[in-house]
Amino acid sequence: TSRDFTTTHWSVVGRAADGEKDALQSFYQTYRYPVYVFLRRLGETAENADDLTQMLFLKFIQGESLGTLDQNKGRLRDWLKTAARRMQIDEVRRRQSGRNGGGCTPISLEGIEAENRFQIEDFGADSPEDAFDRKVAAQTLDLAIKRLRVEVAGKRGADRLTPLLGLALGVDSEARSYAEIATATGRTEGAVKIDVLRLRKRLKDLFLEEVRLSVSSNADAEDEVRFLLGVLQR
Repeated sequence: TSRDFTTTHWSVVGRAADGEKDALQSFYQTYRYPVYVFLRRLGETAENADDLTQMLFLKFIQGESLGTLDQNKGRLRDWLKTAARRMQIDEVRRRQSGRNGGGCTPISLEGIEAENRFQIEDFGADSPEDAFDRKVAAQTLDLAIKRLRVEVAGKRGADRLTPLLGLALGVDSEARSYAEIATATGRTEGAVKIDVLRLRKRLKDLFLEEVRLSVSSNADAEDEVRFLLGVLQR
């Protein structure tokens, strides 16, 4: 189902400032790990990065530090990086001045999962900003893929389409050749190729819908799609 363009992550965060704490859930799920990666690439320890990530989203939930939130200024991705960087700078100053409030907070279960994931991923020479963008792009694509899988599973032709997901998504572990699938399903290769093309087109549409959640206009959405796809291809 297509999402209402007015229900974006910009509006979700804005509603959080009005006390709608539950509205932050999808925003939190999308951006928590990219923020964590951003802070780790800035040099924060796992414990500090986890603590700062929780603090940042807690401020959103409590309606703090939202005075500069302006969706007309473009991409939520860029605004969020700025907010995280400012919080990290403030925390570094507090530590240097001895006003850190005591010992380090133990890392949370979410933080442990994030750190385990961080340790096995290859960021190469990515800057903190590039690493954040890469994780946002990957998360956005992952959400689109999950939605496509759900859609396919609920379709009348699920038995016909499900075996094609590997080809459509380019997942080698799932993919069989067009010829193999055609033989197994008693269809022509041409018919299989048409279904794969339709699945790829739907994935592209779903990716655009996910991107629209974090920008303020359709024009910005098209630009953001090009940017994120470029990030994924690096």
